[in-house]
Amino acid sequence: TSATPTGQVPAMVAAALTMAGTTAPAEDAPPPKRSRKRRRIIPAGVLVVVVFTSVAVRNTSFGERFTGTGYDTNPLPLHAIVEPPFTGAEYTITYQSVIMDNGLATNFWNIEHDEVNYTSKIAKATMDRAKASIVGGRIGTPQSTSPASQVMIDDQSTYVQGATPQDAWVRSPTVGSNWSTLLNPGAVYMYQDVIDPPLRAQHPAKVADEVRHGVNVTTYTYTFAFGDFYETAPRLFDLVKIVDGNAADDADVKVTVSLDEQWMVRYLDVEVDHDSVLDHRARLDAGVPYPYRFTVDLISVTDTPASLAIPTNVVDAPVDESTTIPPTTVAP
Repeated sequence: TSATPTGQVPAMVAAALTMAGTTAPAEDAPPPKRSRKRRRIIPAGVLVVVVFTSVAVRNTSFGERFTGTGYDTNPLPLHAIVEPPFTGAEYTITYQSVIMDNGLATNFWNIEHDEVNYTSKIAKATMDRAKASIVGGRIGTPQSTSPASQVMIDDQSTYVQGATPQDAWVRSPTVGSNWSTLLNPGAVYMYQDVIDPPLRAQHPAKVADEVRHGVNVTTYTYTFAFGDFYETAPRLFDLVKIVDGNAADDADVKVTVSLDEQWMVRYLDVEVDHDSVLDHRARLDAGVPYPYRFTVDLISVTDTPASLAIPTNVVDAPVDESTTIPPTTVAP
């Protein structure tokens, strides 16, 4: 029964029907009488043909789809997707945290705007910090807490903007710093970087076709309990592990992923219920910020990246400060 008898069953049945239709009884001859024994044999023969046909169909791909065996209705792929070629990218990375600031629940934003030329191996990162009060569970309008600052990166050095436009940029080695990852196109996420088999197996709460920055995308939204985060989406958990322990197990986690036709991640948002983070940690440990949200917004990928130039008015950082310039998105 494990073999696939291609074409045998239909041919046998067709031959039997042809023989039955071409053998005509003599005129005026009484119809033949079937014995009880023959009547018992015929149903048995039909049963054998039916069973044999069922086995044959079951062992074909058509049979598997017809019966539902092996049929996967999930449109998301099971394999990794090769990243398409591009020589430039622009995107933002945003971390949000909650903190009790002077007795008030406060939301903090750390926003990093990156522009990268992968051909010249030069990147520019612009950082901004903002905050707003949380009143009645609603977050107010963010207000910048300091002027935006810039960092320029190449494969040799990192240049931090001075306090004023007239001040020299401070240069330190890029190798071994977190900034070096900006020069790698892998910093632009592909499908498999965020959706692993456990998350793929989840039923999305919503699927929608949208347009983001002029690109058609399909957006998948998933929701699950914070206590199930690691088992549900281990790859995302590793990506935003700074939220670990910041909320109650029954807090809601919302994951939003927008994918374009090349399976590139155009938008990623991982959000833990900020009310739970406030009640679980921030109110008990006032003055310490607790991250709860991570967002990546891919503005564009291009073959004609923006022209970026390394500053010329620079001074070298002291040796003991060369490793103290991490991206501001790591912590508020």
